[in-house]
Amino acid sequence: MGQTVNSLQDTVKQKDESIKTLQEQLATASGSCTRLQEDLRQNEKQLMEERTRTKTAEDTLTEQTTRLRMEEKVSAKHFSSFRTAEDRARLLSEQLERLKEQTNANADAVRVQQLEVSLREKDAIIIKLREQISGSDVDNVMGQEQRISDLERDVEQLTRSNTELRTSLTTVENSLRDALASEDNLRKAVRDAKEDLTRQKEYLTTRMNDYRSQADQLRQSLLAQSPRDATMGCAVHDEEIKRLQDALAVHRDEIQTLKDSLVAASVTAATAGNGSATDDDLGSRGAAGPGGNAGNPFEGRRPNDPLTSSAPNNPPPPPFSAGFAVPFIPSTENILSLVDSRVRGMEERLGQQIQTALSVGSQPQSKRGKKRRPQAGDDLADDEEDGHEDDRGVGDNLTPKQQTMIRNATYSFFGIKKKAEEAFLLPYVPQAELEAYRQEPEERNGALPELSVPYRPDWTERWGNYNKSLGVVFMQKWTEDATTASEKIPDDIVLGHFRTVLGNLIRNRRSKGAGTVEEVSNRETRTKKNNRRGTRRHSLGECRIWMINYKIETARNESERVLFVYMKRALETAGPDSVSSDETDGGDRTGNTYNVRHCRWKSTLLTDIEKFVDANLYAKVGQQGTSGRKLRLRIREKNSSSQRPAPVGLPSNFYSGDFIQGRDPIKRAELKVKQPIEQIFFVLENDGLDVRLLQ
Repeated sequence: MGQTVNSLQDTVKQKDESIKTLQEQLATASGSCTRLQEDLRQNEKQLMEERTRTKTAEDTLTEQTTRLRMEEKVSAKHFSSFRTAEDRARLLSEQLERLKEQTNANADAVRVQQLEVSLREKDAIIIKLREQISGSDVDNVMGQEQRISDLERDVEQLTRSNTELRTSLTTVENSLRDALASEDNLRKAVRDAKEDLTRQKEYLTTRMNDYRSQADQLRQSLLAQSPRDATMGCAVHDEEIKRLQDALAVHRDEIQTLKDSLVAASVTAATAGNGSATDDDLGSRGAAGPGGNAGNPFEGRRPNDPLTSSAPNNPPPPPFSAGFAVPFIPSTENILSLVDSRVRGMEERLGQQIQTALSVGSQPQSKRGKKRRPQAGDDLADDEEDGHEDDRGVGDNLTPKQQTMIRNATYSFFGIKKKAEEAFLLPYVPQAELEAYRQEPEERNGALPELSVPYRPDWTERWGNYNKSLGVVFMQKWTEDATTASEKIPDDIVLGHFRTVLGNLIRNRRSKGAGTVEEVSNRETRTKKNNRRGTRRHSLGECRIWMINYKIETARNESERVLFVYMKRALETAGPDSVSSDETDGGDRTGNTYNVRHCRWKSTLLTDIEKFVDANLYAKVGQQGTSGRKLRLRIREKNSSSQRPAPVGLPSNFYSGDFIQGRDPIKRAELKVKQPIEQIFFVLENDGLDVRLLQ
């Protein structure tokens, strides 16, 4: 509005300058007219003088003519009396002079006539100039007056609009202040409800630990007995198991009571804040918040909130400014969803303890009946969709020479020269070719396409249709090449060992990553690359990227894969310096541990991603029996803060809201905060090992 008024004022000034210019031109024209009038008066004066002179000359000529006539009469009378030639010559001279004077008088009359003609022409020119100047002055003055009146009307309208906008802005500011006050009241009510919920959660956790310890004691006592005593002990401990089940039912009733109390607290808070506000009203406030996070269930919460410690931490809203929308207040449904997730986890763990006690009591096992310890690579068996059992151990019926023969044939089939580690060099199979083999027979338009050469496995499914087709081709080549009697191995054993070797290749592929043939052909380059890889493996940032890549490859569904890709993007955006926490040696703790100091600048989003990746990384690399250097356990201290400066140039949702608001404007500008990345909300479960996506 101010810019429009300024532009109109500039236009008025320009019009005033134009009017002044026209007035100056009018003054110049008036001066010219005045000068022409003076010239006219001078010409008239000269004309009068010429007329006077002409009349005087006419009178003189008349007198001279009269005198000449008289002299001629006298001359005629006395001509005869002239006696000498001198008198006659003198008379002729006098007559000649008189004729000259008469000629000059006639010339003055012609000049006067010319002056009169010129004067009349100048008079006509002056009249035309006067008419033109008067007409243009009238038009210009009328046009300028009309423009000035139009501009005055526009200025009045803009002033009136500006006044209305200021009034509406004042109304919006008052409404926003009321909304902020209502928000503070709701925050206090929600904070009180959270504190009550935390106390209830601690109480329920204590009860669950008691149930777990009782179930452990029951299991240990049953394992210590003989099979016969254990069978008899089942009847003795039925009452104890029944008591645990009753306790579980009571536990569920307490959870329902806790939910009801939380709903009542939320309704009370909403009534206190807005009088008639509902959960839907609260849930719709975030639609126009900063960054466009409509429906964000975590926006505006405190970073260290016990209920939202695993939820992304958006920065709190900045101080009031015109045009800023009302911050979002979490709805009761979002809080209850978090409570339900944690309660379900507690119920599942308690149910597992009871089922363990039941299974131990009803089916005691001997040492031979115990399951073997899971080994690295067992997750490949979960990739099989056709129900085949794992083929590890099929080489027990083969001699070492035969096993080596089948392994070398498999390597040659895939173009591998010496080691299984070279599998990371092989490229992927074209996606279109894989999709054709993954379709059901009734979905295919025609026959399956031929396998592309050189042959490459399907790295995503260990024994899918594509790899089965590779097995058929391999068996054909094996039958053609194996000609001697000593090489006649049953086809099922050859195929089983082929599957085993293929599983090893897939495991090496997943652990090493991809490369190029040129890098492998150069031994020096490959050696340096392997050394760098071994060094980076123990670097925390690189280990996290390696772990998240593994989670992406082993994702159970598409939504989980999207979440892991999002985590990888966040880790790569943060960079190694931002991801690595400030850490010290474990001190008095036993074993290889790190005490991780809390970085105040980190948001809950980045912290939760690191917790999830670290938990899975230590569970995979830090377990006993794996080769290589063990990963140190990272223990996060609650009351220990890092003094390391915050990194510069990260997205806004990577920084803690309290940290950003606590810095002065100059230091805040030095951070060079970038636009936030797209945010996906999730909740950590099972001590950070699992993650659940919030819809």
